[in-house]
Amino acid sequence: VWEDTPIEDALATMRRGPFRRVLVVDSDDRLVGILSLDDVLALLGEEFGEIRRLITREAPGSLATA
Repeated sequence: VWEDTPIEDALATMRRGPFRRVLVVDSDDRLVGILSLDDVLALLGEEFGEIRRLITREAPGSLATA
């Protein structure tokens, strides 16, 4: 995948493979990294944690009362 490929497209490539890892290349087709399914899962875990923190902070019980 290209280094600017959206994560959703990279996941689609992994599913079609099926691959657990894909090479990441720049615009000159030089290898710049490897994206693994574990990397994606870790990123999603962080995102879900942030969503949980936002929901907790905005829960009705946490709102100030006048």
